[in-house]
Amino acid sequence: MNHLNSRQVAILKNLLQTNSPISANELGKKIGLSARIIRHNVPFINFWLGQYAVEIQSKPNIGLAVNCSPEMRVDLLKKISEASSSVIYSQKDRDHIILFQVLSTLEGFSEEDLRNVLNVSRTTLKHDWDRVERWLNQRDLFLTRRPKIGVSVQGRENDFRHALIALLFEIGIESELIDLSLWGIKSSDRKRLQVSPAAALILNEVAGWGLKEGWETIGFIENELDTHFADGEHLALALYWAIMLRRIKCKHFIQLSDERISYLSSRPEYAIVQAIIEKLIEKISLRLNPPEIAQLTLEVMTARGEFRIHGKPESYRGSQEKTTEIARRLVTQVGEYLGTNLENSEVILRLTDHLSRVIIRIKFGLPFQNKLTEEIKQAYPLLWQATSKAVNEIWDEAGPPLPVEEIAYITMYMALALQLNKNAQKSKQNPVAMVACPSGGVTVWMLVSRLRSELPEIEIKEVISLRDINKVNPDEVDVIICTSQVNSRNIKTITVNPLLGEEDIVKIRQELGLS
Repeated sequence: MNHLNSRQVAILKNLLQTNSPISANELGKKIGLSARIIRHNVPFINFWLGQYAVEIQSKPNIGLAVNCSPEMRVDLLKKISEASSSVIYSQKDRDHIILFQVLSTLEGFSEEDLRNVLNVSRTTLKHDWDRVERWLNQRDLFLTRRPKIGVSVQGRENDFRHALIALLFEIGIESELIDLSLWGIKSSDRKRLQVSPAAALILNEVAGWGLKEGWETIGFIENELDTHFADGEHLALALYWAIMLRRIKCKHFIQLSDERISYLSSRPEYAIVQAIIEKLIEKISLRLNPPEIAQLTLEVMTARGEFRIHGKPESYRGSQEKTTEIARRLVTQVGEYLGTNLENSEVILRLTDHLSRVIIRIKFGLPFQNKLTEEIKQAYPLLWQATSKAVNEIWDEAGPPLPVEEIAYITMYMALALQLNKNAQKSKQNPVAMVACPSGGVTVWMLVSRLRSELPEIEIKEVISLRDINKVNPDEVDVIICTSQVNSRNIKTITVNPLLGEEDIVKIRQELGLS
């Protein structure tokens, strides 16, 4: 065997990057394969490694490890990154490719073409379609497969756009998409992307969407609103802009009632969005109708950011007195369930702002996303139960039931209040860090609070966006702690989970030489 396939490359690459033995189960979870498939491929990888007098050792109750020197590890990583390999897509990769195809293709396509891309049998593709259809149905989209005609998806235009954005975030290429939006990715650069084969294929397609122009347009809106969107929100809006233009050119339009258009057009953001679009008409070669401008305004209104229009605070979401009261009652009720005081004015203020956006999203039927939902349930089981109970009792007065993704966000606010009230902050002249988190909002605020609580010897200088990392002066900071894999010139970067687990704390201590 002269070459490794993509599955074998992923296995070997992860083993070479791991300094200690790892079980087949753990390795499989990292790369989306079963332990059985991992073990099945080890002999083939060892055959390839034989030419370098290296092998993967498998020891019962210990795990898998590559037996070679550090220098050889570096050399092998270079060889497998440069070598060609036949692509074998995992089940998750196939799902992502199929979903991307059905959501991004503006015309129908044949199943045969898709089967050739995936290199799978008709039986395998049939099972893939079943999973894909369930994913689409959860987002109010419905699959149509017709012989000799092809595959298409039916549903509301708004659901199409949001589903495609949700898929791109689900794939886990947020930082790569931000890079693409900021600087573009050259063909030669794509080979070096540390992503799955499916993600690389999808990024290659998205590169032609004009995402950089979308990012700049949202930047214009951001400046006029005198706000600063979280990186993830800025990216979602840039994606929405790019997808909107692609679909409008193919006569796929948003439909909104006159009542909703009237409500949205009365908001101050509408005038700003409309003015910017008027300036861009020649550039985009399109004139947006009122429903499209209204929908874009809605997307902007519900993005995370503190809005100040023309330098003056603007209560564009209407009176927040009722929302503030709901936030206070939630904090009080959860505290009573836990037998502790969670009262914190800053938490209540930020939770009020968050709930204001939630109410608008519910009113207009916008989707909710929170990739940390399951992790939050596991990390804070008692807090999750208390928050869920409080929400069920209090939220009925505000409108329809909250989805679990939003209950998870509220749980994070409660965890933050608990953390802030639990420990007095200490200030020490030790390592200086900056924190970067594309999710922004409560996620980054909670990460900073956890860092200050668990690692008080680190001075948190500032929270920055991913787009500003390369502007940081290396003389003023020792490390950048980030929730996405990034590279910064001349400054150490440490990637952690947004919830900052024990393994993250250990990693930071090791990287910074803290006792």
